[in-house]
Amino acid sequence: MNNTRCKLLLNILKLYDLGLMILAVVAAALVVVHQSRNVTIAEFLSMRVKIQNFAILSLFILAWHLIFSLSGLYNSRRLSTRCGEVIDVMRATSLATFALLIGATLFRISIATPLFLVVFWLVSTCTIVCSRLMLRVLLAFLRKQGRNLRDVVIVGTNARALE
Repeated sequence: MNNTRCKLLLNILKLYDLGLMILAVVAAALVVVHQSRNVTIAEFLSMRVKIQNFAILSLFILAWHLIFSLSGLYNSRRLSTRCGEVIDVMRATSLATFALLIGATLFRISIATPLFLVVFWLVSTCTIVCSRLMLRVLLAFLRKQGRNLRDVVIVGTNARALE
């Protein structure tokens, strides 16, 4: 696979992960709104959105992107185990939830209750773990079809090289 195509697919994965994080925010907000019963879901969806709210959400998206990148979620995981990848995703989503808690405290976001944070963490972790595991299955299938392979030259004739 050429370098440009590889970078394009990696950028698509990054956007997909951030989209899942936004989905987790919406799901957590709907649960909190439904739980409070002060506002119906229709009223919640018809609320006006301020530019300030978009700016805060953009800061969260940037923070999540940095957390995921620094956590190594976009490094090659061909040789790692599924369990190791799940642990890395759980660590990254936990840090993202902690960043959301800090941001909610700084910006005084009233909807960020403990229930909101728990639902956000559960939804974000479950969706990203499921998507990563499905991606692993898809890539394994493609490798069995002769795609997405790497050629390796092994030098030597000892038992390990022959294996």
